[in-house]
This record gives sequence, structure tokens and C-alpha cells, in this order.
Amino acid sequence: GDPAAKGLQQQIREISTDLGSVAPDRMSRLRSSGSVVVVFRRQADQNACIRRWNTFWAKWFGMDAKDFLGVPDLVPGDALPRFPMGDPPQPVAALKVTKAAEPGDIVWEDLGVPTAVRRKRLAATWGAMVLVLLVTFLIAWGMAVAEERASEAKGQAEGNSHALLTLAAFVPSIMVLVNNIFIVQFARWLGNKEFHDTHTDKEFSMALKMSWGMILNTAGVLYWVKAQPHEWYTHGSLVADVALMLLFNSVMPPIINSVDIGWRIRGMYRPWGCSKRRLRQGMIDEWNEKVKRICPKGKKTPEELQELDGVKKSMEFYKRAYEPSSWRMNRSYANALKTFVCCVMYSPLVPAVAGFGLLGILVQYWIDKYLLLRWYKRPVRPGNCRMAMFSLQFIKYAAPICFSIAFFMFLTPSFASKSVVRFNFIVALLVSVGFALLVPLSLVSKIAVRCMACFGVSLEGGESSAENVEQDYYKAQYMWAADMKYHKDQLLYKKLPEAMNPEILQPGSDATVRQDDLKAQLGAAARDAAEDAGAIKSVRLRGGLVTAEAG
Repeated sequence: GDPAAKGLQQQIREISTDLGSVAPDRMSRLRSSGSVVVVFRRQADQNACIRRWNTFWAKWFGMDAKDFLGVPDLVPGDALPRFPMGDPPQPVAALKVTKAAEPGDIVWEDLGVPTAVRRKRLAATWGAMVLVLLVTFLIAWGMAVAEERASEAKGQAEGNSHALLTLAAFVPSIMVLVNNIFIVQFARWLGNKEFHDTHTDKEFSMALKMSWGMILNTAGVLYWVKAQPHEWYTHGSLVADVALMLLFNSVMPPIINSVDIGWRIRGMYRPWGCSKRRLRQGMIDEWNEKVKRICPKGKKTPEELQELDGVKKSMEFYKRAYEPSSWRMNRSYANALKTFVCCVMYSPLVPAVAGFGLLGILVQYWIDKYLLLRWYKRPVRPGNCRMAMFSLQFIKYAAPICFSIAFFMFLTPSFASKSVVRFNFIVALLVSVGFALLVPLSLVSKIAVRCMACFGVSLEGGESSAENVEQDYYKAQYMWAADMKYHKDQLLYKKLPEAMNPEILQPGSDATVRQDDLKAQLGAAARDAAEDAGAIKSVRLRGGLVTAEAG
């Protein structure tokens, strides 16, 4: 279950205490989360609303966008509506409109967490991450310095073995790999401590910490050790170490993931394992005997119910010992981002590392694809495209700026006229920052698609064409299970009776949950939600298809 389930249960019990009373002063203490999910009847209306509120002028200036000279959304229009607050209400609060995540992806418990609390927790987790990165950086730096001094000492000794020197060169790479594994695990632990509106946001927060941690640990250590230009191109230089480091740390992580270490560790409980609790045929026979003896009885004693519950727990324990691990999406994206950005940073110094990066990403792609289709178990929450979009945003900001800085750092010593290099660096940095902040990904994707179409490669269709097909919610709702509808997935509303919160909505009918209904029903709903907090959910696919029920 969720490690934060106990704290969540306590919070919901406190809410249920407020809701259990119908006193107006108690109800007035309940605050809105500030987030509203709006379901449109027509998909065209939804797309138009999202498009209106996500233009350049809407995001940065709170204004509508107007067409000019045939170019869409080129000039600003009137001010957009604001949310009224105060007494009397005045339109003062700016609205942010985005496409809602799928119901199973929303973390309803975190929507009402105040912004100040979120920022405080985020600052604490990033502070802890910085401290850990500093420690791992010092460890890797110390290993690199020790390896360099040992190589110099061995090189001066007679009868020095070239094989030992070659082996010693791998020591920093191995240490960086070990540090990266620790950074991944620590970033995942920190991410679970933060408050996010969706599980995908939480996954990307983990991936962001993993990415920056592994980038600094991989790309920063070697440069810190050999920062002087005269150390870049000699024997045992920065060029050789960078090539070896990036090749090793691009290819090895996906190979290590293919081993599924967690599944092999759980093998100690399987019949051939070494644990005293390993599964044996006698245990299975004993479970079968208890089930045959107790289950047929109509009325069972408390002792028999407890005995049957113990059998169920034991069976679930050994089922988990046999199941493979699930795909860690954040780890895969973080590894790919680390490989890409590190190769971009060192490509001005060693252009060949671009090939190493391509090799590492191809190896990761094929290994992840094989494991996802042939080995990994199905995740509780299937992934969506939002993690890929977050990663593209990361590359859009990080890659151009990092490349401009690397160009200045590594090529300046090779030019006689430093002023020319500085001028080119300033221009490149301004262009990179402007591209990162002002050019939307949608524009880049449209230009790329049209350029590829000129060469006969068509990417039109798929998800984009599906979104343009007119859909009516009153018809589409029959294709989804109850848990895949927002008003049936929210932790409190889903506990309301069907008469107050019907699953199927009808045109012209009023399904609004009134305040009196909340007073009478949400107290009991909150208590039920507290009991369910932290429980494992059923595995469901997009569209509501149930693939496995929670055990």
C-alpha cells in the first residue's frame, strides 16, 4: 500500500469530523482545492477552450489572441476573464486552463494542499538532493583523482602492465555508475514525499531529479578533475576519459535493468531459493487442506476466519515473489535524458560521443521494448504521453543552453581571438534562451512535420486526427467504466449514493450535488475513504477496461 496511507487516513478522519456536523460554522471551515474538472459535451468545445487559454498572449499576459494578416494568434486581444474573489466578489484571480489528466492519474488527496506547503516540501526535497549530489560528486572525484595518481605511479615503475592500467581506467566509470544507481533510488524516495496534482507530475519530478543528478555526476566529475586545457588532448586525457565514461554509462544502465535485480532477489523465496521461508510443496498442501476444510462452511468461527485470512496473505506473498518487476518509466526517461544531455555537452570536445549516445539510446530502446512486451508486469497506472511531453520540454530548455556553454568552455582555448569566441557565445546563448522561452513545442512540431512531408514522410493522423473527430459525451460515457469517470473516481464523490451522484448523465437532467446533500452524506463518505486510503487499486486501462482486480 501507499506508505503515506496512515497520515492520509488521519487527515480524512479530521475532514469527516467537520463533515459529520451540519452546523454552518463547521461547514464554513471547509475550503475548496482551487481545482475544477469541467467535462464538455462536445469535444470541439473542449479543444477550442484549451486552445484559447494556452496561446502565448494568454499564458504570459492574460489576454486573448487575435489573427493578423492571416497569421493565427499573432496579436493580443481583450483581457481574459478572471475568477471573482472577496466581498463583494471582484474578478482578480487569474485562471489557468489545461487539459485534465485521466481520472486514474489525478491525486485527489493532494489537490487541496496549499501552495506554500507544496513549495516548502519541494525546497526540502531539492535541498536534500543537492546534499546527496555533493557527497556522490566528492566520492566520484576522489576515485578519479586516486585512479589518476595510481596510473602515474604505475607508469613510472618498471615492468608496468598495460592491462592493469586499462583496467584501472574503468574504476571512475564504475564508481559513477554506482553513484547513478544510488541517485535514482534516492530521487524516487524524495519524489514520494512531494505533493503533486497527478501521478505523472510526481513521476516527472522524480525523473527530473534523477536526470540532473546523473548529468552532474557523469559529466561534471571528469571536467572537475581535468579542467585545464593542457589536460584535454594528451595521453590519459579528458578526451579519452570522456569517451570511455559516456560509452560505459550509456550502454550499461539498460543492460543492468534487463537483469531485473528485484525479481532475482525475490527468488530467495522461490523453491530453489536460500530463505527459510522458501516455497515448498508441503506448504501448498497445507494451504489446500485449510481451504477445503473452512471454505465450504456456511458459518465460520473467528478463529477459522483468521486462519483463512492467514492463508490468503501467505498466498499473496508468494505470488509477489514470482511476479516480475514493473516498468519504471521515470528511470528510463532519466537515463535517456542523461545520455542525451551529457553527449550534447561534450560533443564540442569529442564529436564522436554523439555516436556513443546514439548507441546507448538504441540499446535502451530495444531492451525497454523487449522487457515491456515480454517480461514486465502490467503497472497499476498505465503511462500516458505527458511524461514524453515533459521530457521534450526538458530537452528544449537544457540542450541548447548546455551546448552553448560547452562550446564556449571547450573551444575558447583553441582560438587566438578570444573576443570572437565570446561574441559568438553571447549570440548563441541569446538564441538558445529565446528558443527555450518563446518558441512553443507545438510550433516546432508543426514545422518538423511539414518539413518531413516534403521528403515524403507523412506523420499526420493518429492521436491528432482522433482528437478532431466530433465526440458527444452523452454517447461516449457508455464506453467507460465507472472508475474512469471523474465524478465516480474522486475519493469523496464516489461514495455518494447513485441517486445523488449518478454514473450515467442525461441531457437536460440536473446532477448537481447540493450543499445539503454534502452535509448529510460526505461525513460517511469521508470515513469510508479513510478506510480505503493506501489500498491497491485495480489495474485499469484507458477506456475503463479492467485487466486485474486488486487482491
